[in-house]
Amino acid sequence: MLMGIYKFILEVAVYAIGSIAFYQLFGTKIGIIYLVIVLVDLLLMYVLELQGN
Repeated sequence: MLMGIYKFILEVAVYAIGSIAFYQLFGTKIGIIYLVIVLVDLLLMYVLELQGN
């Protein structure tokens, strides 16, 4: 099971791929909105220690 920095790197990579896909599929505005939501989600998951095990 992934833990620590490796889990964080995997999550960032998955969100980055999703952000690129949203940008290409739906354009700049939706891509940026998705990216902001994802960044807030990832930040809050780690700040509030909600990143499930």
